[in-house]
Formats: sequence, structure tokens, C-alpha cells
Amino acid sequence: MTESHGFLDHRLDWWTGDANRTGAFLAIISILALTAALVRSDDRRLWLPALIAYALALIGIDLTASRGSLFGAIVGACVVVAAIGRLAPKRRCTVGVAGAALAALIARAATHGRSSIGYISTDRSVLHRTEQLATFAAMMHDAPEGWQDPGASYTDFYRPASSLTPQHALVSAHLQTLATHATIGRVVYVFAWLAPIVAFFLCAHRHRFAVVQRLFAAIFISSACMWSFNRLDVSSLLAAIALFSGVGLVTMSFMVSRTATLIAIAASLVAAIGIMQLVELVGSKPRERIAISNRFVRPLGALSLDVIVVGGNRDVLGDQWGPVLREAMTRNVERSSIGWAKTLADAADLAQAPTTALVLAGSIEELTSTIDGRSKGLVSVRIAECLERAHLIVLIDPPLPPEEIVRHRSPATALIELRSSGHPVMAELAGQAGWRNYRYIGDLRRHWALPFALFLTSQPLQTILALPPRWSKYPPPAP
Repeated sequence: MTESHGFLDHRLDWWTGDANRTGAFLAIISILALTAALVRSDDRRLWLPALIAYALALIGIDLTASRGSLFGAIVGACVVVAAIGRLAPKRRCTVGVAGAALAALIARAATHGRSSIGYISTDRSVLHRTEQLATFAAMMHDAPEGWQDPGASYTDFYRPASSLTPQHALVSAHLQTLATHATIGRVVYVFAWLAPIVAFFLCAHRHRFAVVQRLFAAIFISSACMWSFNRLDVSSLLAAIALFSGVGLVTMSFMVSRTATLIAIAASLVAAIGIMQLVELVGSKPRERIAISNRFVRPLGALSLDVIVVGGNRDVLGDQWGPVLREAMTRNVERSSIGWAKTLADAADLAQAPTTALVLAGSIEELTSTIDGRSKGLVSVRIAECLERAHLIVLIDPPLPPEEIVRHRSPATALIELRSSGHPVMAELAGQAGWRNYRYIGDLRRHWALPFALFLTSQPLQTILALPPRWSKYPPPAP
């Protein structure tokens, strides 16, 4: 069933059938309208209609919910204004009006305030873009070596609990590339994009550009930014407009004898393309074979980790294991903190405080291996302390004998054994030897929500496990 708000039941995709393409055309129209308003600022018969056309183009971009088009409109406006030189009083008024309109559009995009003019809530791809942008800095900080799969990592660790939509990539191709590479690759990538833009602005500041030259430059740079932001399937018309603008910019540079300008822009573009190719080929990619960082994610104010995953990969855990862990095993879903470690010894370094759950998902060689490759087993004092701090230990398939874990866990620790096929069982508390079965239908590889009973009954974890009152982490549910 389609739920709609306002007069649209989908993102605006007039003329093209694709919201991003429609937004790209509207961004180019906004550049043309702003240029006309600035050039003919003394002619009210053209100035006012041009400003109205500019405002309508921005409203259309808002209805497309296209991030790349918004970015392209902002970049194009900056290029047009920067290339003018000195601003007359009338032009300053025009720039102020255009800036206010852009600010309003950015504010609406940042607050999701679209329902009054037709924003649709059924397109889940646009519901949590602001949250992705807000958490991007935290993702960069938590993984300076880079994320192997930024989209899956955002889904596992950072996605709001209210969102049920898995993210296959971040909000932008730029953010996706920055999150994938290590710190040095990120710095080089930013430099590669800023170099040609800065070169153009410096040349525009020193030389007075012709109106057509400013227009060509704005459309060309804006088109490049829009394409690279979403890496959208550019239509032949959009490609022709961008190519024509680029050729026009080069031709005008020769015509006005701005050889230095042309050389600076061309050299910076060639350098940028070469640097980006170098980053992609030999850039410092993350070495982890799974889609999460070897650093823990701890929100501001969290005193301990709620869940520590040891070993494992997405083939065993499934695509939705992160959100399921947060939903089923954390004390505060919105402020959950999850860590991942290669071995139990690494987990002992993370578990400096009581931990809600310890998930052992790798093979015994992975969990107990040391730096020199020898098996360390479970006799280490640090590992024993790590097991004692956990309030819940989950074994996948199981990587270690449950009897070995029981000898080192706290008497009040619950122990759950899960298998890819068959019946998962839970060890009785207080060290009792008995096991208790509960019903299970399906395969763990397809239904990772099963382990914590949400998949079966949608009841709270403590209700299914029927834990005694002394397990104070989860008090008995209210009747």
C-alpha cells in the first residue's frame, strides 16, 4: 500500500523518469536563472522573472529529494558568484536572495521538512540521509584504517534503531570512497577534488571572466559534482550539456587570452584524475576480510560495551546481524555500543567493564590464535576475566565446546548455543548441567534474528530466557 503526503506520491521525476536526472536538469536551470538575475540586475523586467525561476528550480530540486542535485546547485551558484568579481549593490541584493533560498533548501533537506509540499514517506532511501551525514565523522574516527563495506558497517553499528532499511552504501559516492580508504587516502582524495576548483576560483579572482565563460564554468563544474556525488546513470542530454560546457570553457579561455587560467585548470584536472586513479589502485584499503572495523563503536557517554563479537563473518552472521544484536541484547537500543575482536585475547582488551553479551562466531583457530600463531586456549587469565564479565555468552555453530566455556564463565552468566541448522539450546544458569530447548524453524544463515527470540515471538529477550531475578541486567518484564 502506497502512503503519500501532499500532491505527490513519489519523488519528482518529470521529463526523465528518474529523480536524480530531473534534479540535475533543475540544477542547471537554477544556474542559468541566477546568471541572468546577476547580469541583468538593473533590468526589473528580467531580474524578477529570473529570481522567480531560480526559486522554482530550487523547489523542484527539493521535491526530487536528490542530494547530488542540491550539491550541484550549491556549487554552481558559488562558481557564478565567485567569477563575477566586484559586486554592485544591486547584485549584492541578488546574491543575498539567492543565498537565503539555498539556505532554506538546505535546512529543509536537513530536517526532512518536506511533507507539506509533497514529500513521500514510502521511499525509504531518503528517510535517514541526515543521520548518515551526521554519523559520518564518527565512522571516520572509529576506523582510521577504513571500512571494507561502509554501507554494511553503517547498518550494523550506526543506523538508527527506528530504521528498518539496510544501507548498501553511504549517502554519497564521495563519502563511500572516503570511508573505504585509510587516512592518507582520504587526504589525497579531498585534495584531488579541491585542486581544480581552487585553481578556478583563484584565476577568477585575478581576471574578469566573460558572462558566457562564467556560465560554461558553472555548468561544467556543477555537472561533474552531480555525477560524482551519486554516480548516476547520466543521460545523453546531460552528458552533451556537460561536454559542451567544458569545450566552451576551453574555447573561451583561448579567445580571451587567459592562457594561464586554462593551463592552471587543465593541469589541476589532470592531476586530480591521476591522483584519484592512484588512490583507487594502490590506496590503503582496509585489510579486514569482514565488513566491520577492528575498532569498537562506543557512543558518547557509554561506560562499557553492550556487545562484543569475536571472530565470524557475514556469511555466518547474516546481513542483518548488527541491528538484531542491538535490538535484542543492548540495554539502550538508541545508544548501543558494539565491539568486534579477532580473537578472545583481543576481546579481553575491549572488555574492561561488565559486558552485556559476548558472541563467539569464529572457528577455534580464529578465536584462540595468538600473534605467533600458537593456540592459547582458554587458560589465559585475561580471557577468563573476559568470560566472567559477560552476562550472556552466545556460541555460533559452536566454535568452542560449551563445557569449556562453562568452566570459566560466571555462575550468573547465561549461555546460548546456536547452530546453522538444527535446534539451538540454552544452558541452565547457576552451572547446572541440564539444557533447555525452544522451538526453531528455519536456517540461521537466513534468519539471524532467531537467536534472541525476536524472530520467534517478538517478545523481550528476558521473557524468552526466563532469567532469574539475580540476573539484574534485565529485570523481569511488567505483567
